[in-house]
Amino acid sequence: MKPIYLFLIALLAGLAGACRSGDTTPRPAVYHWESDFSLTPEERQWLDEQHIQRIYLRLFDIDWDEGLQAAVPVGVLQAPDTVPRITRQIVPTFFITNRTFEHLSEVETDSLALRLVRKAQTKLRDQLGAPTAPEWQFDCDWTEGTRDRYFQFLETVNSVLKPGGATLSATIRLHQVKYHQRTGVPPVDRGMLMFYNMGTVDDPGTTNSILDLQTAGDYYYNFDSYPLPLDLALPIFRWGVVFRDGKMVRLINNLSDPGLSDTSRFVFRDGTHVEVRKSTYLDGYYLYAGDLIRLEWVAAGQLQSAARDLRRMLNRPPEWVSFYYLAPETIKYYSHEELETVFHLLAH
Repeated sequence: MKPIYLFLIALLAGLAGACRSGDTTPRPAVYHWESDFSLTPEERQWLDEQHIQRIYLRLFDIDWDEGLQAAVPVGVLQAPDTVPRITRQIVPTFFITNRTFEHLSEVETDSLALRLVRKAQTKLRDQLGAPTAPEWQFDCDWTEGTRDRYFQFLETVNSVLKPGGATLSATIRLHQVKYHQRTGVPPVDRGMLMFYNMGTVDDPGTTNSILDLQTAGDYYYNFDSYPLPLDLALPIFRWGVVFRDGKMVRLINNLSDPGLSDTSRFVFRDGTHVEVRKSTYLDGYYLYAGDLIRLEWVAAGQLQSAARDLRRMLNRPPEWVSFYYLAPETIKYYSHEELETVFHLLAH
């Protein structure tokens, strides 16, 4: 074979390899939303098997206290007595109720931002052994009425953290992408697209409020013009939605079929609806005869279908894909291969 042909073959092979190496596969992460950070052996094993590189760790929520007439931390994370050796990135994460920003003045908004940062930094350093964090994330389903205060809050937090090199991210809902010219774009470095809870949970006619790709399709607009790079959060949680006389009365988190196997108390109407045969306790809740439970979860195949849809919609691949959320009851339903397929489907 002539040298020129050998050169061309080598060049083409090199270009093909370069194209493959240029493929961007998202990095795996997970949310920890429980109130206790004492990880079980099963959770630690899952983190290793899934090669989880980052934990979005909810430190606490912020809500408005009517009695105190103030924004206060609630649901504060309880750290273990022994500080764990953290080998993964920790992203402190905070949920803030929309009603909090309905009550705050400009001065109070800045004060809240500063107090939150101080409290979180102390907790990260003294209780979690993680004095620095690459990113801080805030979760608030803001409205047009609270947008200015929430965005002001983010700008103040950013002014404190930016000198230390930390970036800011905010959770983004589908409607906030479709209508971003109206809802506004938060002043942060990145967004986390929360691809779940898209159905009407309290409607008895809803099939699955956690993930409904048909409903999601109604919001596949303006991704090409959305200015923030978007990471992606996908659901692996499950729950039971309890209805009484046609009205939703509660959610029971992590409810699955084995807990409903007692046929003297429960009867399956179909694969996702269970009727309470006689009044009883279930996971600490008292249910009445005649109550109806709708079981909701997301199968691995649905996650993969979501990944295919999002691959077409996102104008750039997500750097991080984070599963919501880490708990012994949620992680056992998905194999490593099933979740790994999700990442490959999202790769560009």
